[in-house]
Amino acid sequence: MAKHIGTYSGIALQPRQRWSPRNGLLSEPRTKLLNSAVASYTAALRANGYAYEVEPIGESPHSIVTTLNVDEGSGPETILNDLWELDSNDAEKSIWELPKVRAELRKTGDIWERAQVRANIEALVRGDSEDGATAPANFDPEVYSGLLRSLISGVEAFAISTYVLRRVITLPALTTLAPGFSNSNLIYTTAQLLAFETSIPFNLGNTLPEGYWQKKPPSASQQSDGRWVYRVEYWWAKEYDPFIYETQT
Repeated sequence: MAKHIGTYSGIALQPRQRWSPRNGLLSEPRTKLLNSAVASYTAALRANGYAYEVEPIGESPHSIVTTLNVDEGSGPETILNDLWELDSNDAEKSIWELPKVRAELRKTGDIWERAQVRANIEALVRGDSEDGATAPANFDPEVYSGLLRSLISGVEAFAISTYVLRRVITLPALTTLAPGFSNSNLIYTTAQLLAFETSIPFNLGNTLPEGYWQKKPPSASQQSDGRWVYRVEYWWAKEYDPFIYETQT
């Protein structure tokens, strides 16, 4: 294999011409470099937002670096990819949030009486009182006995899978677009979410379940090729506590 003696900063070759249906005739600079200089040269291209191709020249110590025309959708405000995903997320909830338990507790309209039912159950589980041994008159006996058995056995929580709607945006290295932190942690109804995120594909939006979606703070990460990837997630719930969470108005 040939070995090069000496150094040089690079030789500009005849530009490569390429025709694009979007931008017409494009002229792309080509530079002949020592292989040892390719890494620093292409690092500078990445830092300035350029795409490039590296073509080794056979067994020689040289390569040709072609700087690709960046007018094809790689400006500072360009979105290279905008993808939506419907995924799932596992969450752990208190056994008191089990839907059938909550349904029975709601049969007792008075908050004090409802609190007393729970206090009696918890006292029975601790062995401090027998007041919770008998189900209240308006409480389903099977649900009540099942709740007692679980709590006495040490079961205090259960796992549940919920929907996660995720948006993944890919941007150029020198993007001027920032992650969208506004409205983080707010609650949307399904209709409000579809009105707010207008880029959700119809076939996906049409299948989203009714309920409530909490917007999570976005994440941003730069890839090894310099491009940025922003992600934002919406977590679904059938219901929520309006005292704790704020809604999108």
